[in-house]
Amino acid sequence: MELLFVLVPLLLVALLLIFSVQRKRRTFSERDSIFMQKIWHEILSKAHTDPRHTILEADKLLDFALTKKGYTGSLGEKLKSHGSTLFTYLDEVWSVHKLRNRAPQ
Repeated sequence: MELLFVLVPLLLVALLLIFSVQRKRRTFSERDSIFMQKIWHEILSKAHTDPRHTILEADKLLDFALTKKGYTGSLGEKLKSHGSTLFTYLDEVWSVHKLRNRAPQ
């Protein structure tokens, strides 16, 4: 459980980078930006009370954001193909994604 409190903030930082850094890929539509901000605030509001749900939802949001940026495949494929150009802390993003995959649904 203590590991969750370390990994959740790292995934949240990864999502912040996706939202704030504009790459050569397409930008988010206003509708997508509003949707992602809404989901983001919901995730943050539950981060301390339900870390498992936070990881699941943050992972989904990261996948959604990368898809909207034009990346294809599963989140794992996106991270393998483009992760090193997207994230400074790619190993930590991978750790959280793997933890998400081990979490009971």
